Amino acid sequence: MKKIFMFRTLFVAISFLGVSPSVSAQSGFSSGADLRLGYSEKVFSTALGYDMGYKWKDMLYLGAGPIVGFATGGGSSSFSGGGYGKLRFIVPINYDIKPFLEGRVGYNYNFKSKDGGMLYGAAVGVKLRQFYVGFYLDISSTTISTTTTTSTYVSHYQRRKIDGSSYGSPSGTTITSTHTDEDTDWHFTPSLLIGIEF
Repeated sequence: MKKIFMFRTLFVAISFLGVSPSVSAQSGFSSGADLRLGYSEKVFSTALGYDMGYKWKDMLYLGAGPIVGFATGGGSSSFSGGGYGKLRFIVPINYDIKPFLEGRVGYNYNFKSKDGGMLYGAAVGVKLRQFYVGFYLDISSTTISTTTTTSTYVSHYQRRKIDGSSYGSPSGTTITSTHTDEDTDWHFTPSLLIGIEF
């Protein structure tokens, strides 16, 4: 009985090691590219990114690179470009399919509206060999500036009562003031993420 128990224990241990985190994965320089296809508020968007970075034991990847995008819908279309950094965590199991989590932060500039803003994103999906497929939520912001100009007519008599000024024109004067308000507009776009690691 003791021998049977020992063999069973050894078998369970070997089986556990078969699905335990891989320690033989190499670390070093890595690069990748991905395509995002999204749709939100009747606008279809696509973005293509390429990044380079460092991979640690096929579990963590930290990289950065450029990104270009295109959006169309609502009777208009626009191109954008920018850069981003990303951190990806891959669950270290010895299966062909591995779950992963990913976060991104960067800056995006819209060439049509000539403004830009920060971009953020989070993804969850699976990795099959060097390919990635998952759900990505793109969170971007744009700053909208609104300038308001107000003109106020002040008669000669009123202006003299205010500051003691004396004007040659009896018709008075017009005082113009300008005020600029800035507002941040947030956009949330769910996307399909398809990527490859080189």
